[in-house]
Amino acid sequence: MKKLISLPFFIGLAFFAFAQNPFARYKVEIIDVRQGLTSDFIFNSFQARDGYLWMSSYSGFIRYDGRNFETFNTKNTPQIKADNSTSLFTETADSTMWFPTASSGLLSFKNGVFKTYLEESSNLFYSGRTAKGELMISQTGADTSNSLIIFNPITHEYKREARTAFLKYWSLRGNLKDTSLIRWTVRNGVIHYNDPGRGLLSFGANVGITEDMTFANFFRDSKNRTWITTEYGLYIWNGQTIISYPGMKWARIIQNNPSFGHIAEDKKGGIWLSTGNGLAYLPSGDDRFYSFPSINLKIQTLHNINIDREDNIWLSTDRGLIKVSQTNLINYAEAEGIENNRVSAVCQTGENQFLVIGTKIKLYQLNNGFIQPYPLRNKKIFDQTRNILYIFLDKDGTKWICADGNIFKLNSKEEKKIPVDGQVRYACEGIDGRLYFAVAFRGIGFINDAGIFEYLKFPGFNFRDIYMSEFFQRADGTWVISTYRSGIHYLYPNGKSEQMELFDSTKGIQAFDMFQENDQTLWIASGKGLVRIKGNKKQSIGAESGLAELSLFKIFKKSLVSFDFIRWFFPDHSKDILPDIVLYNFSIRGAFDSASIYDLSFDDRWDHYLILRTNLFLEPGFG
Repeated sequence: MKKLISLPFFIGLAFFAFAQNPFARYKVEIIDVRQGLTSDFIFNSFQARDGYLWMSSYSGFIRYDGRNFETFNTKNTPQIKADNSTSLFTETADSTMWFPTASSGLLSFKNGVFKTYLEESSNLFYSGRTAKGELMISQTGADTSNSLIIFNPITHEYKREARTAFLKYWSLRGNLKDTSLIRWTVRNGVIHYNDPGRGLLSFGANVGITEDMTFANFFRDSKNRTWITTEYGLYIWNGQTIISYPGMKWARIIQNNPSFGHIAEDKKGGIWLSTGNGLAYLPSGDDRFYSFPSINLKIQTLHNINIDREDNIWLSTDRGLIKVSQTNLINYAEAEGIENNRVSAVCQTGENQFLVIGTKIKLYQLNNGFIQPYPLRNKKIFDQTRNILYIFLDKDGTKWICADGNIFKLNSKEEKKIPVDGQVRYACEGIDGRLYFAVAFRGIGFINDAGIFEYLKFPGFNFRDIYMSEFFQRADGTWVISTYRSGIHYLYPNGKSEQMELFDSTKGIQAFDMFQENDQTLWIASGKGLVRIKGNKKQSIGAESGLAELSLFKIFKKSLVSFDFIRWFFPDHSKDILPDIVLYNFSIRGAFDSASIYDLSFDDRWDHYLILRTNLFLEPGFG
């Protein structure tokens, strides 16, 4: 029998197949002053051969090893005359880093030592590399020489050339290699292309290029496509002419700034593009760009895109450094059709098939990784329904949806609503095979042969103050009830009852969920940690045992779930006394900001499903 996961919170979900959303397998980590950055405004980033990630910012140059930051600026480095540096920078084959600056000349860094070159020159920008490996340094701003500096990084000799000589030298642009040595430049609002077979070609008004247009980047990818970012959207060279890329007029780069690299290619051939204040992605083999969910970035300006050797995407932004990386967790949310990213319940209904309850009582079905509206015959059956709290799938495939004031029965033959005078919080199968429902402050009941909800009678026991969270029936007929206010209640077949508080020193701690082992050892996930009850002995497992978060919402034989972590525990059942617990933590923080795990369930293959407040994830085979 399959059992659903559900909670009285609006939460979200994800599963195991590749979704329609190309970002389903990507997580976002925001690195800012809270993690140690000296400035949230990052201009550019670059990964050196030794693995360090370098950044430029208003507070100097920053070196990051994945854990710690080291800042080089006017306070600790005499060679640096001003902290703000906006230029792209690079590394030569001898592992020397090179930083063109606005007021400190050309800086080199090797073996922990900075050196200065071209001190007499200001407003330096890295423009590329010659075929001989020389650095091409351009000058802009207040400098009126408009010259191009060709700098030899080995001999440190240099020469100045006219700016128009750029095409003569260029074989590497910025941090990006142009493998075919095809040359592009812009003069007077006209794009010039040095075609190896046809010579110098010019593109202007004949292809929609106007004199007032600004051009930010030219980028040639591994498929020999040349991408051009402009203030009027994205253009592409198709081998014959320049055309506006379909559907990308909105991808506008306003400033023609030599500081920034707005486009990059990952190892799979996917194209990542800055849209000024956002990020777009063209998956390899696709012809459509997808906009990265802005809720996960929350930036005003995306300056630079850098892809490291592990294929992580590093975004230099006004909000700090943002790392976008692949993960085994797959997210299903609004991009796949789930309104408002919010889900109250999910239930497996078949092989790779799931029933999903969304916000405003909208039903979806997830079949083989694709979200579609659930095909209800009675479109108004959920009208006036407020909260859906739980779903139970019985052995016949009928879905029982527990809500505030109603129970809904859905199967291939009928869609029926059964009124109940209370909040139906949970459902379970009794030892007689009948399906029972827990109604908060009312009692335990069932649907009789007439199709009417009927309460069981428990003489001498008052449910008026019993806010039930879960319940089940033991083999001897005893009902075990967990509550949000009064611990655990036992209702015995002989009519007697017993209450057990979870903690002797504190009353009223919520019991969110429970699990019983074969020997009737009871595990309870509570608002104050984990509690184990064996016979008449209780053991609390909290911070002293390694729990970093004490509010636990779900518990299984293999694991328990709290706000921020999944924890696996392995009790030693060979001991007669309550054994010690070993806890293993798996953090999902960084997958999405402020993600909170409220529930966890397993499908028939024992893959893991994590229910989050705004998204649901699955990590196939994890654990």
